[in-house]
Amino acid sequence: MTSIELATRALRICGCDDALAGDLAEEYAAGRSRRWLWAQTVCAVVQEVTSQLRHHPVLVVRAVLLTWAFSTALSFASHAAGLPRGLLYVVPSAFFVRFQVASVTWIVLLFVGYVLTAWVTATLHSQVRVAAILSVVLLSTPAMAVDPELHRLWANMPEVRFVPYLVLHVVEQVTPRVALIVGGLVLPFLRQGSTRGGSDPTSAPASH
Repeated sequence: MTSIELATRALRICGCDDALAGDLAEEYAAGRSRRWLWAQTVCAVVQEVTSQLRHHPVLVVRAVLLTWAFSTALSFASHAAGLPRGLLYVVPSAFFVRFQVASVTWIVLLFVGYVLTAWVTATLHSQVRVAAILSVVLLSTPAMAVDPELHRLWANMPEVRFVPYLVLHVVEQVTPRVALIVGGLVLPFLRQGSTRGGSDPTSAPASH
């Protein structure tokens, strides 16, 4: 997939005007740089988010709070049920292997749960889904920088045995953010495309 196709898809996933995507494609074809293309794409997404915040501030706040409430409930329910830590006691293997199985299972459950959470938010708040989902992702990301477990694992990096634990922890931290984008932005976009007849929304019309 080319840069212009990726940029166009990103714009449409984020609810930006199709005319804008067309204008950027024309400018890029006329010789604009890739850096310019992505700078304009980011600016367009920021403008869309700003517009939604300005016109529907209460709705955005409600959507953000709903997403956080669902996410917190999901985390508490998973830990209360003992998933997937219970696998440490039932998988017949060395502790290291059992830990990997439990961690990967947890990551998969996280991904599915957060996708569903974001999809519910996007469905109930379609007018502000872009602003709400991106706000949650951006507001939750700084927590990764001060995560004590991440710093502890990073401090032990000279020892190779800690590498799998660091990788799994980073993936576990990134997974909810990716899942929110998939459930809140990508899935609604794909659903809209299917209701329009299943055609690729980023493809250009055929010339005659």
